[in-house]
Amino acid sequence: MAAKRKTAEASATAEAQTEAPEASKPPRVAVSSRRALGVGVLARSLIVEHPEWTYRRIADEVNARIEGAHASEKSVRWYSYQMRKSGVDGTSRRPAAG
Repeated sequence: MAAKRKTAEASATAEAQTEAPEASKPPRVAVSSRRALGVGVLARSLIVEHPEWTYRRIADEVNARIEGAHASEKSVRWYSYQMRKSGVDGTSRRPAAG
């Protein structure tokens, strides 16, 4: 009976050791969701702070300031549109020449 108990304890210890590395891993957080929030906040602030900048210039600035960001002219235009819909002034841009 003691041999069975030792075997059960050994297998339980072995299982605990194999599970320990998995349990010690920090929970995975979607990096893109945190980054997306930062991209939007920065884009909105640049839209208001720099009315003379084009959407392309703002997208380039966002991408330069936030590592791994992929802001595009269209995404910045969308942020500007959403701000205009909610009544924020200073979000319009002049059309690009050409």
